[in-house]
Amino acid sequence: MQHRIWKKCNILLKFKKASVVSLCACCILFTSCTTRIEGSASILKSSWAWYQRKYNQATAGYLQTIVDAKQDEDIMLEQYAVYNLATTYLMQNETEASLERYSQINEESPKCVKYATYYNMGIIAHRNGEYKKAVECFTKSLEINEYQSHTFYRRALAYYELQEYENSMNDTIAAQKLGLEEPGLEALHSKLIEKFDMNM
Repeated sequence: MQHRIWKKCNILLKFKKASVVSLCACCILFTSCTTRIEGSASILKSSWAWYQRKYNQATAGYLQTIVDAKQDEDIMLEQYAVYNLATTYLMQNETEASLERYSQINEESPKCVKYATYYNMGIIAHRNGEYKKAVECFTKSLEINEYQSHTFYRRALAYYELQEYENSMNDTIAAQKLGLEEPGLEALHSKLIEKFDMNM
């Protein structure tokens, strides 16, 4: 059952991660008290602004939700808002602000928030050429959800940069087994086969 749920989540990852996490948050949060419903509505409204690339509006909404959630001592709502704010910063290439917010995600956060946080931190590390850190982040993400083909693919790319070709090949195969169809994955797989053929 859990495998099927994670596999469906993997399909959703083809869409914007922040939107998916926001919608999941709203589904969970709308079933709660009035204050949480208002906060969920604010997250949904901000996520709609994010989707429309109105990042200033989205940022303002997430910041207000964080303030309100802290005041109401609603940790779950706060964590969803912090994640979405960090992702909004990431979309604007504000890497430092994004990392600062991602670092505020705690262990009590829902699994989907923790998974996506580690994934996005891995993306940032990879962009910065910090391949070992990228591998660590993607590994933490996979410890939460081992059925994410995109995470295996991203970790394979980081391993490739570290010249850990066997690990890269293993992750490439794992991504393919999980059904990822990405031109970059096929190209990486071909490069790895060439590397192994040259060593034989």
